[in-house]
Amino acid sequence: MWNILGEELERVFNELRPRLDEQFWDQERQHFMHHPWFPRSLMIMHLQQYTDYRIQHGLNNALLA
Repeated sequence: MWNILGEELERVFNELRPRLDEQFWDQERQHFMHHPWFPRSLMIMHLQQYTDYRIQHGLNNALLA
């Protein structure tokens, strides 16, 4: 499944390439396809002062498997 997703993402990046700045396109592609993903998670806590507390954690990039 991840191989198919990677192939489709590569296809989309290639379709967008002529419409974007080359440096921006390359940087975004490199980060998305070859680096770990860092999503933001919203952590819900029972204390009111921490209701909107955000933590950032790493997630292995499954496309690199």
